Amino acid sequence: MKSDIYIQFPPSTHQVYTPNSVDTIVAGIASRARHQAYISSLHELEIPENPTGPRVLDLFAGCGGLSLGFEVAGFETIGFEKDGTYSKTYNRNLSGECLNIFLDGETQYPT
Repeated sequence: MKSDIYIQFPPSTHQVYTPNSVDTIVAGIASRARHQAYISSLHELEIPENPTGPRVLDLFAGCGGLSLGFEVAGFETIGFEKDGTYSKTYNRNLSGECLNIFLDGETQYPT
């Protein structure tokens, strides 16, 4: 039994796939499918308009993944992120505010 798989493409072209490369391709397809399912589930999340939970400070917030979970659970969030690209993404996608600042020992946090 041969260990290579030949797949015929348009006339006069073909690609040789080893078992490892086929496993890699299948794993990639499965990973993309899981990713798409995850993205679809994110679109179904509902963030309450009026949070009823306590305020959560998200330090080094990035684009707000942690805050998303808190907001869905009804918490008010305030993010802090030094990279403007990530804080813009946070502010575009979440109801809480993300401040674009560098945190240091002098940073004043809301109460």
